[in-house]
Amino acid sequence: MKTMKTQPPLLQAALQLERQGCSLIPVGPDKKPLVPWKPFQCERAMSEQLTSWFGSKNMHGVAIVTGAISGRVVLDIDGDEGFEALLTRGFQLPPTLTVRTPRGGSHFYFEDPGIPTKNFAGGTSTCRLTKVDFRGDGGYIIAPPTPCYEYVEPLPLAPMPDWLRCLTIPGWPLLDKAITKATANGQRNDVGLWLACQLRDARFLQTDAEPLLCAFAKEVRNTGAYAYTEQEALATVASAYSRSPRQQHDSKNNQMAILAKGIELFHSSDQVAFANLPKAAYSETWPLHSQEFQRWLSHKLYEETGQVPSSSRVNDILRVLEGRALFSSPEVPVNLRVAEHENAIVIDLCNAAWECVVVDATGWQVEKNSPVKFRRTRGMLPLPTPISGGDLNEILKLSSLTFDEDQWHLLVVLMLSAMRPRGPYPVGCIQGEQGSGKSTLVRMIRALIDPSVSPVRSEPREVRDLLISAKNSWLLAFDNLSYVAPWLSDALCRLSTGGGFATRELYTNQEEIILDAQRPVLLNGIEALISRSDLLDRSVIISLPTIEESQRRSESTLLRTFEKARPRLFGSLLTGLSRTLACLPDVRLDRLPRMADFALFGVACEQALGWPAGSFLTAYEKNLQTGHVIALEGSPIVAPLEQLLDAQTEWNGTATQLLQELSMLAGFEATRKRGWPASERQVGAQLSRLAPNLRAIGISVEKERSGHERTRLIHLTKVKMSETSSASSACPQAAATQGAVADNGADNPTGKDEPRIVRQNSKLRAAADKADKAVKADKEKPQPSKSDSKVHSRLEELGKMWRRVKVIPNPAGVKHRNNHNDKGRRQTR
Repeated sequence: MKTMKTQPPLLQAALQLERQGCSLIPVGPDKKPLVPWKPFQCERAMSEQLTSWFGSKNMHGVAIVTGAISGRVVLDIDGDEGFEALLTRGFQLPPTLTVRTPRGGSHFYFEDPGIPTKNFAGGTSTCRLTKVDFRGDGGYIIAPPTPCYEYVEPLPLAPMPDWLRCLTIPGWPLLDKAITKATANGQRNDVGLWLACQLRDARFLQTDAEPLLCAFAKEVRNTGAYAYTEQEALATVASAYSRSPRQQHDSKNNQMAILAKGIELFHSSDQVAFANLPKAAYSETWPLHSQEFQRWLSHKLYEETGQVPSSSRVNDILRVLEGRALFSSPEVPVNLRVAEHENAIVIDLCNAAWECVVVDATGWQVEKNSPVKFRRTRGMLPLPTPISGGDLNEILKLSSLTFDEDQWHLLVVLMLSAMRPRGPYPVGCIQGEQGSGKSTLVRMIRALIDPSVSPVRSEPREVRDLLISAKNSWLLAFDNLSYVAPWLSDALCRLSTGGGFATRELYTNQEEIILDAQRPVLLNGIEALISRSDLLDRSVIISLPTIEESQRRSESTLLRTFEKARPRLFGSLLTGLSRTLACLPDVRLDRLPRMADFALFGVACEQALGWPAGSFLTAYEKNLQTGHVIALEGSPIVAPLEQLLDAQTEWNGTATQLLQELSMLAGFEATRKRGWPASERQVGAQLSRLAPNLRAIGISVEKERSGHERTRLIHLTKVKMSETSSASSACPQAAATQGAVADNGADNPTGKDEPRIVRQNSKLRAAADKADKAVKADKEKPQPSKSDSKVHSRLEELGKMWRRVKVIPNPAGVKHRNNHNDKGRRQTR
């Protein structure tokens, strides 16, 4: 026999492990045994055999046969993902002998519990643990000094933690309960009989129950007046198994075991229980309380018992499965239609085979088994199986639509951005005259991204309805809108960038249900739908021209042609999305507009699809420019606000004073229209919302609190366009808007840049021009010096206000509140 100095390190380690009572086998570089190893699960190899195996310098590694034969079991945790799975469930590991593996994982060695243990990979059927394996009886583990395996914590072996015993020892919960009972009351015989009967009723074989009773006897041996021996425990087992099991209890447990077998239970982040049902070539994911799962459960119960299950029985099983899913199963992200997985986008085709499309920077492909979990709702329809080689321009040919280049680029980027798993998403606003194909275009976009039984819907009645639609559909499409109400505008802003809504759960007093979503949205209508600037900044406006009669086609013919082309169009969208993902990491912009993520994505689309450089940003800035004009034209206070600042370049006062002056300038009829502020609070809110738009035309709005009573004051200043443009150089929206909202200078003899909104009412514009000239003439009159004025400052302020109002011409048919003609006042009333 070789001396220790000349023995190879592998042989030295093997002999040392053999002295510790380990059963060893040789393994190759592929981690597979080099000898038939099942005999060594029952008896250990002798020293001579170990020397013949590991004495050669060419031997690769050594493995320990785990379980009772070696007196140790091993928990294999593969990297951070495995540790995260344990931490998620609150499982802790005691200090024990630890080995580091080649891939950064760890092997934790524990004492064998003396009871047969079951191996698992990735957790058990009732407790999934990703990247966590266990090796007990009938397993083996690679040990140092095998290359790349080394000891980290050379500590003594610790006992198995209780949570690991529950997962690996069948019947451990019953055994632990029995030990606790016997320790408390000392009635070891009665408790031992109870344990044996419980194991018998749970369909444990007598040979499987005997080790559990022996372990029970070992733990409670000295808790009574005399020792409780293993012979007494075995006699208790024989007595219990001589009786017939309780049939009713056994039947229910057996049904539950059969139902739970093969089902993967888990829950989502919002504490909804799900089950993954295995099929022949795929698996389906359904909520436990869905009709689909309840039908499957009823069918399984009928197959098992041959009888129609009662509703109470189905509900009982559902509650048990829900408890397992929520408290004994992992939390898994559940997605709707689109998901993200390892820098790739996964799209659920929603077909009968549960296939999906995986899109990354290298291309796309159809997968039969999805790497993520998807849920499906009742209204979802399948996407076509994509075909490569399509062209997005085919949409124009099918729909007979004519776009300019800017509008087409915005539409393509809008469609591709709706296929991203994360926002923010711009709100697509498609508008045009009757017969311009708005609804048809929206239906086609919906069919290529998120087909539904109801592709377009009417506007929701409240925020709750909107978010319920968002929880059941990926792409929301609202058809034929005439006006976007303020509450809906705010809700769409939250839906674009992500937001939630909380309300009381039905039939409860204190429970709250939270609806949270982030979704792409499409709107269409004839008029300019959006008037509030915050939603306009988040919108992409697509204006459709009217389709000529010679180019119109019947809807049935169009849909039939589109359905044939849909696989090619869907494939072209996937190709464009893949190329965009490849270009996106390299996109850099000197200055970012509003919705910066969408702008970066659009520039990546521009590069991926071969558009001219800068074409998307030009189109997007024009879109933002249009939003400024719409926001200013849609507010009734902008025109009188301009008149107020034409008479003086600066105004200071409270919101109440400003509302009074604007009301006098606008006239009685204007204050009765929709959108006019009814209180000083509303006028302050409108100014805050319009501040970026007003700044673009040279009007600065500032607010501050002043005085002892902390009165809120509003400062309005009219600045030159050169100052405005320099101040807003960091904002491409404002810079692009100046040319559109500024006056052309024809009515400005001084040549100064004094911007004004283009008004659609010619009479009101003529009246405003006359007012400008009258105010200018009034300024040129000699004014009394301040030293000669002895009137009260408040009266002087009212006098100035009256002089401004007095020179404003009165358009025909408009009666002002400040008319001091008694007869005219009575007529107005």
